[in-house]
Amino acid sequence: MTRLDSIFDSILDASAFLAGILLVFQMLSVCWEVVMRYFFNSPTIWVMEICGYTLLWIPFLSAAWALREGYHVKMDIITVHLSPKSLSVLNMITAVIAAVICFIITFFGIKVAIDLHQTNFLTQTGLMLPKWPIVAIIPVSTLLLFIEFLRKIYKLWIK
Repeated sequence: MTRLDSIFDSILDASAFLAGILLVFQMLSVCWEVVMRYFFNSPTIWVMEICGYTLLWIPFLSAAWALREGYHVKMDIITVHLSPKSLSVLNMITAVIAAVICFIITFFGIKVAIDLHQTNFLTQTGLMLPKWPIVAIIPVSTLLLFIEFLRKIYKLWIK
C-alpha cells in the first residue's frame, strides 16, 4: 500500500504543480494581451478564451492535492464542540458522502467527455477547439478526489 500511496501522492503533487504552471501562464498571457491591446492596438484572439479554460483547469487540478494537505475550507463552528470520537465519525460520514458524489461525477463526466470526443464537438468560440479535452479535467479530477476521499476514510477508520 505504501508504494501505491507514494505513486498517488506523486500524481497529486504533479497535478498541483501543473495548476501552478497554468496560473503563471495565465498571468503572463493576460499581461501579453494588455501590452498587445493597449500599446500596439493588436489584441490577440486566443488569450481570453484560453484563460477561461485555465480557470476551469486550475482548481480541478489542485482539488485533490488541497484535500490531502487539508487546505479546503472548513466550517468549525459546531465541530469544535464535538469530542474527538464524534468528530472522527462525522469526518468519516462526510468523507463517504463526498466519495460517493465524486464517483457519480466521475462516472457521468467520463460519459460526457467520451460523447464529446465521439461527436467531435467543437467550442462555439473564435478558436473552435475540441471540447472534450477541456471538459475531461472534470472526471479526471473527481476520480483523484474520489481516491483521496477513500484514503481519508481508510485513515479515519484505522484511527
